[in-house]
Amino acid sequence: MPVIGFVNNSFPDQQADRLRAFDQGLGKTGFIEGKNVLIDARWPEGHQSLKGVTAALVEKRVAAIFCGNNVGALEAKDPYHPLAVGGKEGLEMS
Repeated sequence: MPVIGFVNNSFPDQQADRLRAFDQGLGKTGFIEGKNVLIDARWPEGHQSLKGVTAALVEKRVAAIFCGNNVGALEAKDPYHPLAVGGKEGLEMS
């Protein structure tokens, strides 16, 4: 089952509405969490950087990463692991 990473650098409780909207948007395109796709939502914890969070998802080899801001999208780019990276500016291949 494909996994989509969801990354943001704010607190999880501040992203509940955005994550819910993301899940609903996926559902409108036929992707149902737990049925045919998994969402791995992550935020930096403690002194962890956003780059560390996205690097962990890249290492996990998720199918795509959605970033709540362009900083996260730039951090997720890795020339050795091409994947779809989406942010406020849209989707592109890294």
